Amino acid sequence: MKIICVGDAGIDEYRNLSQSFVGGCSLNNAYHLTKDYNQLCQTSLFSPIGSDASAERVLSFCKKEGIEFLGKRYQGSTPSQIIEVLPSGEKQFISYHEGVFKDFSLSRDDLDLIENHDLVVTVVFDQNQKFFDSLYCEAESKFVIDFMDLSDFSYDLDFVESYLGKCQMAVIGFDHYDELMVLKVKKLAADYNRDFLLTFGAQGALFISEQNSQRVDAKKVEKVVDTTGAGDAFLSYFIGEYTVRGESVSRSLEVASEHAKKVVERLGCHAL
Repeated sequence: MKIICVGDAGIDEYRNLSQSFVGGCSLNNAYHLTKDYNQLCQTSLFSPIGSDASAERVLSFCKKEGIEFLGKRYQGSTPSQIIEVLPSGEKQFISYHEGVFKDFSLSRDDLDLIENHDLVVTVVFDQNQKFFDSLYCEAESKFVIDFMDLSDFSYDLDFVESYLGKCQMAVIGFDHYDELMVLKVKKLAADYNRDFLLTFGAQGALFISEQNSQRVDAKKVEKVVDTTGAGDAFLSYFIGEYTVRGESVSRSLEVASEHAKKVVERLGCHAL
């Protein structure tokens, strides 16, 4: 099986800690899938990066971790995210700097490369929506789409619905369990015969398909250090277990939850 993670790779700048780490949702997904499933599937990363020192950090990280980087370099800055970690360990988003991502567009060669994979794992947020739309509309691929917390799109499930045509599984990360949202998602799953993976922070996660749903509690964490990248780890390990290994939903949720726990116990997305 060939999986390609398409989207953002860059630097997470921890403003209040004066530290930074290589990050980005798509890079995080590629990291986890490569780390623990490289014997069962070939995982690649496609992302535009710049010509700066941050790009060198991304490439060095990919080489060190064995991630196949299929992206492109452009003159300019590599994307970066400015965040703060609150005393509770929760990540607080401050700002996102697109860098070369802002004007990047996919060529036919890029699309051919992406289409040469069995599954595309990607993410959509406000600053990359133009890129995401071109990817979704032009690539004849099967998608797993991470809609994050939908805050960039007014928490509107109609936005999610508009992309369910090619989407095998839609992923949404809420900060708490919302019964009304869950009921709406269950209807979408039934109407479109699509899978949904919903996360609720400390309240666990829920997998919803056309015919059933299964929930997993969040693992007990002695001390939450940094929630950055926990959702990316959860998604990656769910894909690894459910899609790559062919494990049951319940087993896949348990493994994903355990690895998300490991991420929040340490600073940075990859400090495992």
